[in-house]
Amino acid sequence: IKDALSKSLSLKCEFSDEGGRKTTAYLKAGAVRADTVGTTAEETGSVIVKDKKMYFWNGKEGMMIELKDEEGSDGAASELQGGNVLQDLEKYKNSCAAAVVADSLFVPPTDVKFSDFSQLQNLIPKSE
Repeated sequence: IKDALSKSLSLKCEFSDEGGRKTTAYLKAGAVRADTVGTTAEETGSVIVKDKKMYFWNGKEGMMIELKDEEGSDGAASELQGGNVLQDLEKYKNSCAAAVVADSLFVPPTDVKFSDFSQLQNLIPKSE
């Protein structure tokens, strides 16, 4: 998965996790989008990680967080660490295949109201 991000491969991944949530994820040019459908409305939503920003939304409300690079790491991989997106994709990497992925999938929807939560991450203590 890290290779796909750094080498600009386009992938589509489809998998179900232990909780029964179905996820479809797309990777292209260092960007990631994941759409998850769960058994409840709270478990259903989408995330886009692109250009050092992470967008989460569920319905018409969402949040955006600016991601900071971890020291000594490459940008795309460190961006994804925050939401455990990379961890899940790595776990289910056998469900991924090369695909033609549209750029439009990585544009946050205009009909969702995104709140900027970037300032909150400064309040969270860094784990060593």
